[in-house]
Amino acid sequence: MKVLHIANMNIRSGVASFLMNYYRHIDRKKIQFDFLSCSLLENNYSQEIHQFGGIVYNAPSYKKNLFKYISFVRDVIANGTYDIIHCHQFLLSVISLSIAKKNGIKTRIIHSHNSFIFSKWKKLSVYLFRNLWSFFATDFFACSESAANFLFGKKCKYKIFNNAIVPERFIFNNTARNSVRNDLCLPENAFVIGYVSRFDKQKNHIFLIDVLKYILRKNINVYLLLVGEGILQDDIKKYVVDLNISDNVLFYGISKKVHELYSVMDVFVFPSLFEGLPIVGIEAQCAGLPVIASLNIQKAMQVTPLVCWLDLKSGAEKWAEKVIEYMPPKERMDMSEIITQNGYNVKTECKKLEMEYLRLTH
Repeated sequence: MKVLHIANMNIRSGVASFLMNYYRHIDRKKIQFDFLSCSLLENNYSQEIHQFGGIVYNAPSYKKNLFKYISFVRDVIANGTYDIIHCHQFLLSVISLSIAKKNGIKTRIIHSHNSFIFSKWKKLSVYLFRNLWSFFATDFFACSESAANFLFGKKCKYKIFNNAIVPERFIFNNTARNSVRNDLCLPENAFVIGYVSRFDKQKNHIFLIDVLKYILRKNINVYLLLVGEGILQDDIKKYVVDLNISDNVLFYGISKKVHELYSVMDVFVFPSLFEGLPIVGIEAQCAGLPVIASLNIQKAMQVTPLVCWLDLKSGAEKWAEKVIEYMPPKERMDMSEIITQNGYNVKTECKKLEMEYLRLTH
């Protein structure tokens, strides 16, 4: 069976991370994935995908030339002999799904990964596009109930596939903690606040920097480890410089060893303005990290007692006080079994996806 996933396959994308977790564990003797990345990207998973026998199609930018993008998608779908088109886009999904329908592909899936957007125009478009999605898509998947309701409406029938991980990789590792902390030249007994996220408005890095600012007034041996890249990264760096706290903020960039970085951290602070059901929240809990999370994040993310919920409206100083409550850090526990029991082990979730693909095509 051949499945074409249409998504942003940038290495810093949460959707791409979700797809790669499944692709690494799917039975590739039965099901093969190809990927159409919805904008031309250099920093993607191409090399790993090719090793697994898949193809990555890098589409031209739809923002620069929509007609060229449409033509590219049409050619890939028409010539690819795909059994399933699995679309992870937002409004652009109408293009891919309509082309798939016209080419006679019987199984056309739209997958919702988020539960909110800022743009009022896009919010309006969601309501306008629901009928189009119903017309062009045959099946509806989501990462959570709220993500499904947001994109499809409450009357739509859908399947949930969790943002699953490999739990064993994220178990706290003291050797990795000491080694990476040494590489980062962190002082002994430094308390490390962590955040794994791309730099954009949704992820609310400015608020997190303000939290650190208040903490540093009481404790100078505190460091903020920011993992990821993004369009607002330079703005955040400038803000850190303006506050004169550059020595206490580590911009790590993208890492293929994020599982080790969770062991470096002492608390995970998650101030997003909105989320579906984020993988990083599950990963952090699996690593035994206390998580301080915004109320704007899906409550279903909490699968262990490690999550503390706070309202962003309470302000950065209140969040700083909560972080200080976790000093000094507590002994870390192995939460991998709880993660598995709650349906976030990719090995078991992959079997569910395989069975659903087979059911839909037979």
